[in-house]
Amino acid sequence: MDKNDFTEKKYNDNNKMVSILNPITKKLISIKTLSRRLRDGFYNKNQVKLIQERLQANNLGFNSKTGRIAKANNRALKKQIKKEKIQQKAVSKIEKFILQKKQEKKLKEEFTSKSITQKYSQSQDELYDNELIYEIVRDNKLQGQYRILVFDDITGQTVIDWSGEILNAKSKWYKENRTKFQKSSEFMLYNYEMEDLDIIRPKTFIFTKLTQILPQTIQQKFLDGINHCFFTPILQWAEQKLMYCKSESATKNYTEMINKIKGKKLKENKYYKSNKNIGYIEKYKDGIPENHIQSVADDLRISLEITQPFNSNPLIEIQPQNKARKKFKFVNTRLNHIEKNENKYTLDTIHNNDLKNAVIVGRNELNKIYKNLLDNDIDFIYKKDIYGISSIKSFNDIWKIDDDYKETITEFEKETGLYDCSIDAIRYPELSNYIFR
Repeated sequence: MDKNDFTEKKYNDNNKMVSILNPITKKLISIKTLSRRLRDGFYNKNQVKLIQERLQANNLGFNSKTGRIAKANNRALKKQIKKEKIQQKAVSKIEKFILQKKQEKKLKEEFTSKSITQKYSQSQDELYDNELIYEIVRDNKLQGQYRILVFDDITGQTVIDWSGEILNAKSKWYKENRTKFQKSSEFMLYNYEMEDLDIIRPKTFIFTKLTQILPQTIQQKFLDGINHCFFTPILQWAEQKLMYCKSESATKNYTEMINKIKGKKLKENKYYKSNKNIGYIEKYKDGIPENHIQSVADDLRISLEITQPFNSNPLIEIQPQNKARKKFKFVNTRLNHIEKNENKYTLDTIHNNDLKNAVIVGRNELNKIYKNLLDNDIDFIYKKDIYGISSIKSFNDIWKIDDDYKETITEFEKETGLYDCSIDAIRYPELSNYIFR
């Protein structure tokens, strides 16, 4: 038999599957041989994952307890797959936590290498020196784009926040910028309290070199998930339409669409080139790149809109050359992954109009909802007030705390015009402290 005559799977006379396409070797392998190799630990962890996905696509699965490949509706197999999903989710959370800690460590090391931190207690004479900033810059030979921060160690307030270029000519630079560090002709912003208290509170000086971070565009490949996150929703829709087709032409169109996605010998056209009965799911088994989506949309005659959380502008909007059969909406919830989005809300932000439809709950209940959404990997965004989480928005629901006092204050501010007023707490720390008392 010619190799090109092989289909993805083969059946015996009893209509029982006897062979399947091995995703590792891209060749047919018997179910018995595959079971034996899986039992014997022939494949590594990542290869086993690919094989399980291939088996699940054919309504099968490998039961690690019995060491056999069984139908997906097998009770023991269902239990095992559920357990594996829970374990995979736990491992994913641990890996994410480790990666986050590594990134935090790296950022801290980068910050430390590019910054100078000086702490001065109230007993040290340096704080009485009005030329202290100049002397630190001169002694450490600082030059280039810098940010200078000075914190009050007692109140925690920022008393100086300056950004700019420190020139090679240090005296000239300080002469031009000295007034930005002054409180008056006699005192600096870091020692002015001595005028009234005869004592200076301890301060921390931080000089950080500024680094320009240029934006980088990442070309994503949409796949990440148990099933193909891009093609699975399209395939399910086409299969649903096929079930209720009444005309012969519609049946033919949807059957062809399904075959293009799943894979079957088809008549070639300018968009679709048949390659050993491989469909789009197999062709893009490693994910569909963004720049390939247009040609797939033209071929399947679908339009697409992909949005991202916290962004009101779509990431991708695509229209086919011919009239679209259906518009699919997705949300790009993480790198290389999209989810079908036909929900009530978008996660760009929590709008005031959204809160009109919110379910009113207490703060304890809202915290429980927050934890439950996290534990179940449900996408959501939230807002906080000074006491904690105040509102949560998922794709389908919105919750907020019952805060009559806050609503009364908001109405009062709108009526009096105070709603549009604000105070720069950095420039006017005393006024800010007075208001918060």
